[in-house]
Amino acid sequence: MNQPLIYYGGSFNPPHIAHYLFVAALRAYFPNDEIWVAPTYSHAFNKSLMPYELRLGMLRAIFEPIHGVTISQIEKDLDKTPSYTIDVVRALKSQFPERPIRLAVGADIVPTLPQWRDYEELTKLAEFLIFPREGCDNSMAIDMPHLPDISSTQLREWMANGQWDLLKPWMPQRAFERLLLMRNSESI
Repeated sequence: MNQPLIYYGGSFNPPHIAHYLFVAALRAYFPNDEIWVAPTYSHAFNKSLMPYELRLGMLRAIFEPIHGVTISQIEKDLDKTPSYTIDVVRALKSQFPERPIRLAVGADIVPTLPQWRDYEELTKLAEFLIFPREGCDNSMAIDMPHLPDISSTQLREWMANGQWDLLKPWMPQRAFERLLLMRNSESI
């Protein structure tokens, strides 16, 4: 059987501890799968994003030490604006036609899935792995402990209010350090 590929794309704007814990759980629950983590290059819903290279660097710092995890630039390489998950999955299926593709998403995203471009086709090309989140409908989520109730939106609010000390417990240390370096060198 061909090795499944789990694709975990997101804005990671910035990455937080729940992102890290989910990848660690994927590694534990799907030990034979290859995991790709990729930052959104151009958000499909026009969300304002931190610089791509900063988000990519934070992901490399926190996930590359985990065996079997690759930080991908596939959305940047596709060079489409905006980036749509269906384009990524089509590219993956073209590159790896025999490999099962799994899409990892949080339960907080489930209500928006029908709004995704070519959602019906997406459900035929890839299996969804939905991770449980506190405060969300987790009826479709995989069986694993719920992840902490934190969001990148909350982290950005704290940043905007100058409450940087509140970020530290909610971000992997390597990502937090990169964010501080960026903050000290230029405005985010």
